[in-house]
Formats: sequence, structure tokens, C-alpha cells
Amino acid sequence: MKLSPLWTGVGTGALFVLLLAPATGNALGELAKARAERDRLAQVVATTVDDSPLVVPDLVTDGGADALATRIRDRARAAGVLVEEIAPAPGEGKVVAVRVRLSGAEKAVLSLADGLERGTPLARLRAWRLTPIPEGGVRLIGEVVAVSP
Repeated sequence: MKLSPLWTGVGTGALFVLLLAPATGNALGELAKARAERDRLAQVVATTVDDSPLVVPDLVTDGGADALATRIRDRARAAGVLVEEIAPAPGEGKVVAVRVRLSGAEKAVLSLADGLERGTPLARLRAWRLTPIPEGGVRLIGEVVAVSP
């Protein structure tokens, strides 16, 4: 009796399934463990509430974006820098932001930016760009961020 090609294929396939079964079982077991660990960690992250402050209380900007804008205007006036535009920008959580466009002498604009970053309360230039202006000097365009209570 001669075996048909169909039965030969079925027999060969069954042999390969038996040979690969241990490796497949191990891989599926490892996958199940990894998924269980991922689900456990997701649950831990979802239930964890972090109420710790972003910065120490002395570095917080009271009054939100309006207070930050007023502080930038006051410092710019004292440094002889023109405030061309200042407007609130979107912030996340306790972070407040304002978009600024300042111009003036290069040294004055850079000194203002440095003073904002080094001074208290804490403020940082999140995104900024300096460009020369035809009248002489530079223009700083960017976003200043700070932490509100």
C-alpha cells in the first residue's frame, strides 16, 4: 500500500508540531507572565497619587500667569528691554506659561533672560529663539514657564 501525499504532509506537520510544542509552550508562558506583570504595574501607577510639590515653596510663583507676566514686564522695563508681546500660554497642572517677544540691545536681552532663569521665584525659558533685528539688537521669542501653588 502506497501512502498518499496528503497523509505524508499531515504526518510531517504533526511531527513538526510535536517537536515545536515545548518551545511554543515556553514562549506562551513567558508572554502570559509579562502581560500579568504589565497589568500589575499599570494598576500600581493608576492608584499612586503624588501630592509632593514640584519645587520648594520659596520658588513658587504666586498669582499664576498674570503674576509671571507682570514680573517679566517689570524686569524688562528695568533692563531697558521692549516687551513687544506677552500672552498666557497653555500649561499643564501646576505649570503656568507665558509667550513673550522681547527686543532690545543684545546684552540687555540676554541679561534679562539670565536674570529670569537665575532669580526667584523659579522661571525657565521652555522654548526660545534669538534673532537679529534690522534696527540693531536682538529679538527673543519664546515661552517662560513657572510653577504655581
